[in-house]
Amino acid sequence: MKNQILGLLVTISYIGLFGCAPSDSSSSKVSTASTGSSADLQGTYKISCAVDDDFYKVTTLAVRATDILETATAYSDSDCTAKVYSIVTSSTDVNIGDGILSDNGTPLQQFTFKLSSMTITSFVNTVTSGFNMQGYCGLTWVTNTSNEVTGKTCDTLTFPSQNSTAKNIYQKSGNTLYFGEPSGTTYPTTVNNAAYMKQ
Repeated sequence: MKNQILGLLVTISYIGLFGCAPSDSSSSKVSTASTGSSADLQGTYKISCAVDDDFYKVTTLAVRATDILETATAYSDSDCTAKVYSIVTSSTDVNIGDGILSDNGTPLQQFTFKLSSMTITSFVNTVTSGFNMQGYCGLTWVTNTSNEVTGKTCDTLTFPSQNSTAKNIYQKSGNTLYFGEPSGTTYPTTVNNAAYMKQ
């Protein structure tokens, strides 16, 4: 169970929705286009219940003005009804930068955001006990109670510090959003294959 939990934490660690493997049709920056508006991102998006290693996962993303709230929840069943734990990431100061074109001419948009908060909540007593046995994040864990993990080292993971700024790109295709892998130093040049559907 410990290895399963840590494996999923890796996949949904920092703005977890951005943490999937790049698609085969990924994009790269080749030219500069016009700047965009955050209005393009407004709304609620969702990746429905899908298998993710040893668990199933649902991810929701809410963009309001210049804030992003992402909730990635792991479930033990294929119907995504039995919660195991969740990671909730709150980001602020979303700033839309330059538009770019991919190598096949697809419009992409650069943006930055600032991490405000990241919490982990365990919903299962066995998971809670496992976290406490290994001293995960150096915290005391209680079932159904959130713990703040920004800036903490948890086993092999070091979560970003509060107010740290990340760079990313997104591609919007109709009501679907695709994101890149965030970086604290450079903009990514590819988008992931995780599709966020507008609700």
